[in-house]
Amino acid sequence: MNFLKKLFNVLIIVIAAVLIVICLDLVLNRTVKTNYTDISSVDRTALSQISDVIVLFDEKYGDENVWSESYNLTEGCYVITRTLGLLKGTTYVINADMSDSIFAQRIEMPSKYGNLPVYRMAMCTPQMLFLFGSSGDNCVISVGDDEMYSIKYNSGSVSYSGMDSLETKFVTGSFDMLVNTEDTPTADNSVVYDTSSVDNVALTGLQYRIIDELLNCANRDEMNELIAEYVIVREEQLGGNRQLAHSQECIELTDGCRQHVLYNVSAELGENFTYFNKYKPDDIKFYSAFYYICTGQYQSDTNEYFNKLGNAYVGAALCEVLDKFNIIPDWREQLDGSTNEDFISQYSMIKEYYNENCAEYKDKSLEVIKKAYNYTEIESMASALAGNTSVM
Repeated sequence: MNFLKKLFNVLIIVIAAVLIVICLDLVLNRTVKTNYTDISSVDRTALSQISDVIVLFDEKYGDENVWSESYNLTEGCYVITRTLGLLKGTTYVINADMSDSIFAQRIEMPSKYGNLPVYRMAMCTPQMLFLFGSSGDNCVISVGDDEMYSIKYNSGSVSYSGMDSLETKFVTGSFDMLVNTEDTPTADNSVVYDTSSVDNVALTGLQYRIIDELLNCANRDEMNELIAEYVIVREEQLGGNRQLAHSQECIELTDGCRQHVLYNVSAELGENFTYFNKYKPDDIKFYSAFYYICTGQYQSDTNEYFNKLGNAYVGAALCEVLDKFNIIPDWREQLDGSTNEDFISQYSMIKEYYNENCAEYKDKSLEVIKKAYNYTEIESMASALAGNTSVM
């Protein structure tokens, strides 16, 4: 009996201590440093970076110039959490009404952010308790009835630049939340691009040459001829392999559209991204990147590049092609509606445009196209990648 009584007393003490800590947490969250100027410099920087992007999209771009109505940052809700090693630091909720929550305290933000609501959440907030370590980073979480995009930061990440910056991470992650939903088609990871095939790699290089020309063409007639060349070469490479075609187009759809949006807004974010994570005006062309990869100057896994990242860059380039001469006015909306049952991709729209508008170039032979782009040189590079020979 004495043991049970002692155990009961210990439980009472533990419960009382937990309740005291919770009450203290709630009181401190409500009363201490509730103004933007009073919180830590790291938290201020993170809040400013995220809020600047939301205001930028709202005031400068609206919801139609960057992508479509589906990508409107003012309609999303966001959770940002500071990490302290494996521990969870302060959590803020942005652009959601948390006024009825006893766990939330509104932070008075600078006037340039208008009425953008920002709330600091108490450490004991039930929905936020799991946000420790890497949990809840760059993903969608449920908070009450709301789906929110969650992102982590620390004292180092708020000073990162380029593709690692918090703003970049937020733009790409929020795009996935708002546009690349669970209904968006996904690639079959079991389908693998064959880098050991010289013909396969060389035809990719040939497509890269044509993409460079497409991105720099000056008029609709020139573009029609280049689109015809691109479709003829791509269809030759696929050789009826619809599984590989679908996998590539899925990555072009999801990752490519995300990259396209990032390139469009990067200058306003203090960056100026272009393809292959380079910066304008020092960007490299697709064919130059192909040369770097084939000659061993690419520092990462070439198989991963051809199966994933390369398709993302191609997808972004095809977005630019679709936009260039407004050849399909509602192409963004069409891509938004793409599902596994009703699949639409950048390439499927370009191929449809080719069938309807490029009749005079459909009879162009593959051999003529190869000769025009010095295919012998491209084959030499492909052979180097396959390990068969060195680049001439």
